[in-house]
Amino acid sequence: MRIKIIIILIILIFGTTNFVLAVTENVDISATVLGCGDDTIGVGESCDGADLGGASCVSQGFASGTLTCTSLCAFNTSSCIASSTPAPTSSGGGVILPTTTGVIFSGNTIPLGKVYILKDGQLISTIVADENGNFNTQINGISTGPYTFSVYGENKQKMRSSLLSFPVHLTNSSNTTIDNIVINKDSFILDSYGFSYLRPDINHDRRVNFLDFSIMRIWYKKYAPPAYVELNNDNKVDLVDFSIMGYYWTG
Repeated sequence: MRIKIIIILIILIFGTTNFVLAVTENVDISATVLGCGDDTIGVGESCDGADLGGASCVSQGFASGTLTCTSLCAFNTSSCIASSTPAPTSSGGGVILPTTTGVIFSGNTIPLGKVYILKDGQLISTIVADENGNFNTQINGISTGPYTFSVYGENKQKMRSSLLSFPVHLTNSSNTTIDNIVINKDSFILDSYGFSYLRPDINHDRRVNFLDFSIMRIWYKKYAPPAYVELNNDNKVDLVDFSIMGYYWTG
């Protein structure tokens, strides 16, 4: 057979059967890198894919239209429609253009936590805090007048903080700044439905019992326990935490 002849020739040429037959093959490897393009707003992104963070053409200062997101995670307003026919003046000798202004929100929360901003109960923006928990954003195109702006945060466990509200009367003289907003980790007491729970209720079933005790027992005296497990904010699980749990015990 031809194959046997080739092997015999190789042996005759090299005088040994100790040779290695190497085969190469191209392999395609793909990976997904978190960041712009993962449909989740991250640090430094105004939007990401379909996630606009509650923003719209109206929140960007337009009358209507469809707001989209570019491949660089910035707002695309090319399909937004500018304000239509402005109202006439009382004298009939001209028009009054709608007066708009901007609002700046800044503060601190848990690192990489999400912050939601509402205007009169309607979500208008979502931002992500940086690694130190700092956040800052400006929302433009809001008509002058009285509003109630509200802010709440969300942690990695999808628990929400209590709502912080700021009644403000906007004027067109300058941007309005709402700063020093603090959403600390102790304020994350609401589930996704808005129901509150006791801090020692670790598994969020609205009861403090042996299930919560078992979860805390796993982290007893271990290094760097999760924030939701240690109850007195000293970065360790010890008898003090179990005493707090015992105080709220429901069985």
